Amino acid sequence: MQKLIDSISGIDLTAVQPEQLCRKHGTFRCNSTGSGRDKKYSYRHGASTPIGDIEDSVWKTAAEAVVKRDGLEQEVAQILPYVSFASDTSAENRISAINAVFSGLYKDTLWVSFVEYNRNYHPELLTDAELVEVIPLCCNRPGQITADRLYYDRYSQTIPCPYCGRFSPFRWPEDIGEKGGNDEQAADTCPVCGHKDLIYGDSELQDESYIYDWTCPNCGQTGKECHALVFSEHILT
Repeated sequence: MQKLIDSISGIDLTAVQPEQLCRKHGTFRCNSTGSGRDKKYSYRHGASTPIGDIEDSVWKTAAEAVVKRDGLEQEVAQILPYVSFASDTSAENRISAINAVFSGLYKDTLWVSFVEYNRNYHPELLTDAELVEVIPLCCNRPGQITADRLYYDRYSQTIPCPYCGRFSPFRWPEDIGEKGGNDEQAADTCPVCGHKDLIYGDSELQDESYIYDWTCPNCGQTGKECHALVFSEHILT
């Protein structure tokens, strides 16, 4: 059972380290006093940390003191947009941001925003990180993620898009190629994922072009393929 810390006096604010206040998960306790009609209940919300189960208000006081003591306010402000949720209150989002800094989230190569965040604020962390270039099918443009993240998501065969953040199937840049022209505009080839052998549907004549509806069996993209009508020859009957 973890040590319960219900008072700020239970934490040495001059010596406690940020990682010692890292919240692993929330805790809840129900306490009762008296009996029968006089029985009363009180509720305690806390956070499980490496140094013990700290009551919520005590954790907030200690965390803010450490942020101020170690000059971490700028880091907290920088990471706040990356860990905030619209459904949470500003106070809840600040707790998430402080905890992200205390846990060293921005140093974790598995973090989905590792490349973007550190390119903006800690480019030195990208020096030793192994980065790979991929093309997420959602935004269809090259971007970088860490090799660790790519390996982590190997079974789902999706990646967190470096642009929109959605988990998306992807392709490699070398899959596009330039074999005598742009494969993205080749007939019977999906312009999104490069898959050949599209599934064709309805067709119609428009002006001087014939238009075919198609679906890519690989990525699910749909579109229309246009073929210009060009005079070829006379055939006598």
